Amino acid sequence: MSEVVFTTIKSNTDNRKLETDGRGYYKITLGALNVFNSANEYYKLDDNVKKLFTEDSSVLIRRIKSGSLKSEVGHPKLIPGMTRNDYFARNLRIEETNICAHIRDIMLEETDIDSGYGNGDKVVLVSGWVAPSGVHGEALKKDLENPDVNVAFSIRSFTKNKMIGGTVVKYIGQVVTWDWVNEPGINHATKWKTIGIESADKFSMSIEELKGDDEDINICLNCSLESNDERELTKDLINTLEKDTNKNIILDW
Repeated sequence: MSEVVFTTIKSNTDNRKLETDGRGYYKITLGALNVFNSANEYYKLDDNVKKLFTEDSSVLIRRIKSGSLKSEVGHPKLIPGMTRNDYFARNLRIEETNICAHIRDIMLEETDIDSGYGNGDKVVLVSGWVAPSGVHGEALKKDLENPDVNVAFSIRSFTKNKMIGGTVVKYIGQVVTWDWVNEPGINHATKWKTIGIESADKFSMSIEELKGDDEDINICLNCSLESNDERELTKDLINTLEKDTNKNIILDW
């Protein structure tokens, strides 16, 4: 597969000024589906993944409708001394002291761009209306308004990974939010729509670990989950994974 790399020096000037709605929101590409990341892993959009973005029962949709989908500065970090349980719970949580934006709407936008996977898939962009908000909102607004500064977002999600024909195919099992990062893990997820790199902060576990079968890990519906929202996200994630007959699924976040 050929790779086209765009520089951030001579990017299309039309992409440097974002569409706004007059209410403080900017339309920006947050990510994409039916795409490869820089690790050559394929993010697949299937019917189950689409439901996360479209069905009222989805935690993501409920957060959007309640006006509570916020973005943080950077993905949560694995701090020394933090247990797997703590890190899992932190990834579910949106910390008020680190908020930079409110995400009002999410749109899946079909394109005619071939995914490169060889099965006819076309890239689907994930766009959103984003307003600077919270403690770091002013810093984000300055970067969004500055045509010489790129702005990138990266999805914070839990994925089921399967090896299919020699390719790691990633299916999103739960979406928490999109964070403001320096460089994205998914192509298209920036103000300038440049090629990004994969985040170095990754963690994996089995379904059995998630369910808390291992008493030493005990990542279940208690232990560090501080809100009903976090417990609901975990429960939905477990239900999604248990529907899959592939018992060798590895969960990444």
